[in-house]
Amino acid sequence: MGAFDNHVIISGACGFLGSHLVEELLRRKHDLILFDNKSSGAYANIKDFYTGDIYDLEKLSWYPRIPVVFHLGIPSSYKMFDKNKYLYSSTIRDFINVLEYCKAWNSKLIYASTASLYYGNNIPFKETMIIQPKDLYSECYYEMERLATLYNSLYGLKSIGLRLFNVYGKKEQYKGDNASIIYQITTCIGSGDKPVIYKDGSQTRDFIYIDDVIDALLLCMNSKKEGIFNIGSGETFSFNEIIDLVNVLLDVKIEPEYKKSPIPKYVEFSLADISKARKLLGFNPKVSIEEGTKKVVEECLYKGMFKEK
Repeated sequence: MGAFDNHVIISGACGFLGSHLVEELLRRKHDLILFDNKSSGAYANIKDFYTGDIYDLEKLSWYPRIPVVFHLGIPSSYKMFDKNKYLYSSTIRDFINVLEYCKAWNSKLIYASTASLYYGNNIPFKETMIIQPKDLYSECYYEMERLATLYNSLYGLKSIGLRLFNVYGKKEQYKGDNASIIYQITTCIGSGDKPVIYKDGSQTRDFIYIDDVIDALLLCMNSKKEGIFNIGSGETFSFNEIIDLVNVLLDVKIEPEYKKSPIPKYVEFSLADISKARKLLGFNPKVSIEEGTKKVVEECLYKGMFKEK
């Protein structure tokens, strides 16, 4: 075994996804090289179990061959691109840097993509559907997928892109407005406030708990498969159902405040067809919406995240 065979590179290590992956890979005794520009991630996410250096992606070329690269340091919300249009070019630049590293060292690349690419298609969403991005956020992710495909055809670069659906779970407190709707509903109701819901709350989402996403990432690390995979729960729940569930878990009865959506291209429904990931990766989500939401509520209670009135 080579000197670096047990090493793993993770970009976005201080973010929501990255910090959970760091924790799990350390538990499995991997040596990690971490990158994060701290633009949205928080070192507090990993300080309890990691005390090493955190680098900027520009220093990626310093390292010899590391067999697996997780590229999770990607802006995760359309709001970020609305605020800064030039985020598109910097995100693609970072991705090309990662691709060039993997090309030079024949490293395997696993990167985050988004289910937002499916906007305009009918549910359930399948990887074979035609993608027609409607905003910079989706276009940026689709461009990354196309670049990964190009590098595979030109240089044989092996990669897996995961189109993540609505990921939620512990350690979302640093995400601010970009936190999952489950986390936002929980903190509102737990603080005695009415959660603000666009439209009538009947819109549905495919919610997947963070632990199941980490399982998917680990499956990719050990798989010989390549390409694009949906990672969701394969189930769908309405915002109203989430509100009812949180009310039951907190033993309260707080009604939401419904408002007209200010978002031009608002997603009404999402649902992942995960048959490809099941068959080729062995992916099998385990955490139910009830169990996952309970974990979020318990974390909020334990860490005192509810505001006192």
